[in-house]
Amino acid sequence: MTEHQNRLPDAWVQRIFATMQGHYGTRFLNMWRTGQTLPDGNDAGVVNAMNHWAEKLGWYVNSPETIKSVLEHLPIEPPSLPQFAEMLRHRSEEHTS
Repeated sequence: MTEHQNRLPDAWVQRIFATMQGHYGTRFLNMWRTGQTLPDGNDAGVVNAMNHWAEKLGWYVNSPETIKSVLEHLPIEPPSLPQFAEMLRHRSEEHTS
């Protein structure tokens, strides 16, 4: 197995973060911001978080419908990575039962 085999595509993670930012505003992105700006203008903490989410959520690379469903039913407060992963797990179980 290669290192990136179970990794969400960057475009998917960008879409997840954009949806969360649209839903929660800066409350979501501020969970990850460090204030350190990379040469491309992005915040180092947000980039790191996006890479971490891509790796940790890689199990759902073949389940875009599960990710879409969770993004359509977000909770009141912005979720952390473990909370989002748990939401995916629950939604996935609902689809298989």
